[in-house]
Amino acid sequence: MTYSKSNDYTLCETTPIEGTDATLTRWFNFAACTVTTLYREKAQLSEKYKEYAGNGGYALAAAGSVALSSQMQVQKFSELDSLKEIEILHKELTTLGGHPPALDEILNTTTELRKDLRVGPPLQLKSPKP
Repeated sequence: MTYSKSNDYTLCETTPIEGTDATLTRWFNFAACTVTTLYREKAQLSEKYKEYAGNGGYALAAAGSVALSSQMQVQKFSELDSLKEIEILHKELTTLGGHPPALDEILNTTTELRKDLRVGPPLQLKSPKP
């Protein structure tokens, strides 16, 4: 796992997935209180040549061609199960020379957002019948 500073308020965490050509990259934006996750995987074509149709013609791809697939997800800090990771990565960004908003400010904003979440009506217990 490697960390890099994208800008004063964003930390990039890159993790290669062992045994594959895949990587998991996450950007923690402390100004927007969001984490963007990008999963990328390379797949080698198994055939010597592969035909592709397009625009009424055919093209051949030589062996060794690579297909790239990716998935992206954006979450608010308030949607995360734990804020401990946010604390750790805030410190990492500061160590790398970043200047994110104060951690108390981020955590208070996230806590306030969580207070507004609606979880449904209160449960009503039924009394046992005699």
